[in-house]
Amino acid sequence: MRGTRIIPAALLAAAVLLAASCAGGPERPPAPEKAPEPALSPREREIRSMETLSDLLSKGDFSAAESRLRTLIAENPEKGEYRILLSSVLISAGKIPEARAAAAEAVSAAPADPAALMAAAQVERYAGDDKALRSALDKVLAIQPANSEALAAYGDSWYAGKNYTKAEELYRRSLAADPGNLTSLLGLGRTLMIRDKPAEAEILLNRAVQVHPSSSQARADRSRVLYRRGKYEESLADLDEAIRLDPAVPWYRIERGRFRMDLGRLDEARADFDEAIRLDPDYFLPYVYRAGMLEQAGRDEEARADYRRIAAVYPDYWYAFESIGATSFRLGDFPSAREGFEKALSYSPGRMEYGVLAVISAYRAGQNAEGKALAARYLSRVNRETGNLYWLILRLLLDRNDAVSELETKIPAERSLDTRAEMLFYLGQYWILQGKDSLGARYLLLAKEMGREGILEYRLMERELERLAPKP
Repeated sequence: MRGTRIIPAALLAAAVLLAASCAGGPERPPAPEKAPEPALSPREREIRSMETLSDLLSKGDFSAAESRLRTLIAENPEKGEYRILLSSVLISAGKIPEARAAAAEAVSAAPADPAALMAAAQVERYAGDDKALRSALDKVLAIQPANSEALAAYGDSWYAGKNYTKAEELYRRSLAADPGNLTSLLGLGRTLMIRDKPAEAEILLNRAVQVHPSSSQARADRSRVLYRRGKYEESLADLDEAIRLDPAVPWYRIERGRFRMDLGRLDEARADFDEAIRLDPDYFLPYVYRAGMLEQAGRDEEARADYRRIAAVYPDYWYAFESIGATSFRLGDFPSAREGFEKALSYSPGRMEYGVLAVISAYRAGQNAEGKALAARYLSRVNRETGNLYWLILRLLLDRNDAVSELETKIPAERSLDTRAEMLFYLGQYWILQGKDSLGARYLLLAKEMGREGILEYRLMERELERLAPKP
């Protein structure tokens, strides 16, 4: 309870005894002296330290684990395995320079020890230095050409570099040395999927699950292969098991939610995305899926809240700003729509549809001076020859003089159906700005009838048409 001070039990017992002796009463016999514990041998101290270290690592207390390991190294300087373990702990703590130094000490003490060389390689892997990683792995393989872990790490390096032929070769060499190597089983499974060999990938991942039944990652990887092969229930069962094995991993919830969403099981998908967000509130991807579901259901306020969260935690995902603009436009919150579209344009300057919609949103918000200034600014950025239709619509929005004849002539001749539908939508918006709602609705309906569902403007048409429909 907040504000309540907890008194340790031993201190409380001492206080009771003291109170009793001060109040009088029979004397208590003195407690027998406790025999001192025998001194621990160096080996026993080391075992105790390792037990403590294991407990600290299971709790994720890397700072205390580092301190404990440094003590062990000082007491056992001849044991290079502690420096190797320290390097791993420092990687987990995000201390890459310190991890590199610990691995270098291990290598210096035992230059021909593959484990020390692998520790150095792991540091470079997490540091993202592919050249240094391969150099370290080459040293391992020079000593042990069939070192399965080194070959697997090399395979991962080629996979990350999208050289899937080399990745497959290295993973197969690793598995020839150790058929149960989990890294290579999973890596080769992913590589086969990318190389469009799902049947082979399934056989390999079946082996991964059989050899490593407690690996949640093996289950999750196999679930993707099963889903690709149309085995939907088996795929979901694998994800159920992955979540049971490792319930704190948000990615498994995202995967299951995505599969459920594809299968139309929307309530279950929503529950998965909700739980993924609870597990990691700062990861943007479950918000993306949930926001899309909410927007599809017409729940624009909730969807916009998710898009704003995405923009806060991962602003480089600039599609969130597009969606903030779209949901705000549909909600009639035109100042926020303008802000969203301007922000989207700042991330993707070539997408001038954002600029046009920002201008329209400013005018719809009653910000006429700002709308005019935006139209002039964006007009100066458009090449009249290569972006003629965008130039014409921005010029029309700047002048507001109803000079639409050139646009109306050129729109039907436009080869891109998407661009044609966009321009019809913009013309509809222009006439709405000019107070001619019925004419505006006619252009919006023409745009909608083109059925270009992939364009941003299509997301705005239906709500606009509903708003403009004659009231009974």
